[in-house]
Amino acid sequence: MKTMSKPLATLAFSASLLFTAGAVQAANEVSISGGSPTGQYIEMAESLCSSLGALLNCTAKQSGGSIANRQALERGEINAGLMMGPLARNWSEEPGFSDRFEIARTFGEESLFVIGKPETINAVKNYQGIEESAFLLTMVLPGEGSGDTQTFRMLQKGTPLAEMELKVAQDRTDMINKVANGGPEYLGFAAQFANPENTFFKQISMAGLEIMGIVAPDMALDEMYSIKTVVVKNAKLTNWKAQEITTGSLPVALVVRTPSDFEGREAKLQSVFIKKLKKTPEAKLLPQAGWIQKLANTASIKAGPTFDSLMKSAKEAAQGAADRIKSLTN
Repeated sequence: MKTMSKPLATLAFSASLLFTAGAVQAANEVSISGGSPTGQYIEMAESLCSSLGALLNCTAKQSGGSIANRQALERGEINAGLMMGPLARNWSEEPGFSDRFEIARTFGEESLFVIGKPETINAVKNYQGIEESAFLLTMVLPGEGSGDTQTFRMLQKGTPLAEMELKVAQDRTDMINKVANGGPEYLGFAAQFANPENTFFKQISMAGLEIMGIVAPDMALDEMYSIKTVVVKNAKLTNWKAQEITTGSLPVALVVRTPSDFEGREAKLQSVFIKKLKKTPEAKLLPQAGWIQKLANTASIKAGPTFDSLMKSAKEAAQGAADRIKSLTN
């Protein structure tokens, strides 16, 4: 019987090791569902995958956003999905959530914005003005199944916003068009990462609309919210200059399937996956773009003298909002 020469044997052994390592890595497949190709969620999913190291073969998947990611998790199609923090918190309070899922962590911030015609924004002045004149206003929301729409419905509960008439558009572009072409009582709502160069802000600007922040009195008391000054470019109306807006922000939640939702080796893999996600510093989880890193390091306005002063000024500016809206609609 012929025997393999020593150099050939060594080469074959090395090749077998490489094959085995490659096979193990291929088997260590995990997936994180983000969002649309042009949004920030898919970038965050890609950053999450990059932070996990070479031993986990992680894929960032495109999706329709928060609601679509929940549905994919429920169907067992992905290992983890990103969604708006309040939506994840509400889901976690539903019966049976903890049997299959957990919120591994929250990070990053989506800022809350109202859009409207310049005369409407000038009439309401701020969020307090919207509450004062809510019964006269119409809020256009970007799609029944969108995270934006679900977030606004949560803001409505127990507040004067419940008196607003609601119209649901097909998507954000349709929302912008409806607000631009509708009456002065029309407003739009979105939760959006405050990337100054985001195409969403450019769409708003080119439609001749303005952007306004949302700061509600109870935001300082809810750990889910932070209040920060963000920078956007409301291009057409500010001669392409950056604009500072103080507004409430919400974290993004990373919801994962628990190891018990898997079997055998996949359950162990999911356990390792979750531990890595929890241990990685937040700065490494976020896209490395300067604007998002700067926002992450910006201090939030908390309950106290500064917040009280902000609320007092807002209340004073909002006085008479209902009369101003009436004058626009008559």
